[in-house]
Amino acid sequence: MTTVAFRVDASDRIGLGHAMRCLALADALRARRVQTAFAAAALPERTADLLRSRGHTVLLLASAGETWRGEPGGEFDAAAQRADATATQRALATVGPLDWIVVDHYRLGGEWERGAAEFARRVAVIDDNAQRAHDCDLLIDHNVSAVCERYDGLLPGRSLRLLGPRFALLRGQFARAKDAPLRPRARVARLLVAFGGADPTGETEKALEALALPSLSALDADVVVGAANPRLEAIRNLAQARGRVRVHVDAERMDELMDAADLAIGAAGVSALERCAKGLPTVLIAVADNQVPIAQALARRGAAVYLGIAGDVDAHRLARAVGGLAAMPNLVQMMAEKAADTCDGHGARRVAARMLAADIRLRPAAPADSDCVLAWRNHEATRRHALDPAPIDPVSHASWFAERLRDADCVLLIGEDDCGSVGVLRYDVRGAAARVSVYLVPERHGEGLGALLLHAGHRWLAANRPAVRTIDAEVLADNHASRLAFAEAGYTLHRFTLQRRLSSGE
Repeated sequence: MTTVAFRVDASDRIGLGHAMRCLALADALRARRVQTAFAAAALPERTADLLRSRGHTVLLLASAGETWRGEPGGEFDAAAQRADATATQRALATVGPLDWIVVDHYRLGGEWERGAAEFARRVAVIDDNAQRAHDCDLLIDHNVSAVCERYDGLLPGRSLRLLGPRFALLRGQFARAKDAPLRPRARVARLLVAFGGADPTGETEKALEALALPSLSALDADVVVGAANPRLEAIRNLAQARGRVRVHVDAERMDELMDAADLAIGAAGVSALERCAKGLPTVLIAVADNQVPIAQALARRGAAVYLGIAGDVDAHRLARAVGGLAAMPNLVQMMAEKAADTCDGHGARRVAARMLAADIRLRPAAPADSDCVLAWRNHEATRRHALDPAPIDPVSHASWFAERLRDADCVLLIGEDDCGSVGVLRYDVRGAAARVSVYLVPERHGEGLGALLLHAGHRWLAANRPAVRTIDAEVLADNHASRLAFAEAGYTLHRFTLQRRLSSGE
């Protein structure tokens, strides 16, 4: 059985976001019959109980008091990271051999990951800051603005990069059915106010003060808070004084509250992507510096209105923003559509599929592969996005294939895994540069194997053609799936190729 462990911490000071996104991925892995375990140095008992209730093993690190006290801060020094990795190894010793360990922790970086590689086959990192060097096999960054260049110089060449809201680790309740229509918003009548379990900057009270102003008196509201919020009683008093406000403590069905709302007021953490997945537009307030670029990116997309960092936003400014949107339901509906286009809530399933994809093995093509390669290349699914979509006749293909096998500057490889053939890689080598051509076996489309096949090619070249230092690829502009696969494999845009077709009269 495949075993995946998570190293994550949570507390009322640092919040529950890291633990919740790890839980989303762990649930997706459990759905595929993977054994899962969590190792933590700081974890509220209610969070540990939630993890256990979902079938995940929870183990506490013996060194919690030495290296981690649930306080936010900068990255640990190298010695503390090594000590934490050793403590994690000891805590997980009873779980058995690890296929993956996933770390989601701002204070643990490359030094910890090198230590983790000693007791796990592969290391995955969840990061959204791009400020630390990593030594990992897989990196997940769900930021709206995440691009490959964001991690240049911070990752080893072997790292697969899963970037953007397509890979947001959201709980299953936020996964949206394909092509599900959005609820029309003829008017803005109900608000959802949610700033996380801890809400350290007191934004919930600020929102209730805004709702108490005469300009917003006609709106109903659902307010979500955590049981550990030290101002819970004050929040309840404000809600009761205002009226038409329901306070939900540790709400388990946030999706239902989002479905009932026309507009949200919230922070720009993981919950912002949950709202996008439900097609719920938001008035955003950043409660931490790392939320600012997320909020700005969502505002540029038209999925949200960003008011600024918490200290710069007061109740009157918030009320003006909400009141302005309430007067323009058509704009709110457009924002809902932009939000839904940002994230569909299936990121955890996609990441789990990438992690569990069998190892791809490459072998040089042989004469006996000619007929299969022709059938794969001529399949409609392959030709649809080929640079030359015309079918190839068998005689021409046989001649071309034999010539490629004889050509010392052509590397023709067949990818295989435990389920069978995966696809074809061809490298046309010119000194230190190579041009890659890749396509999957038609029956393997949709499994997320494109980036993995490209990564297998990188390893093959490093071992067999070490003189190759750069690889170029040409992809049609409308081949979205191929562009995503190349991005995941670490390819970045190098140049544009523009084309104009001339009519016969020109």
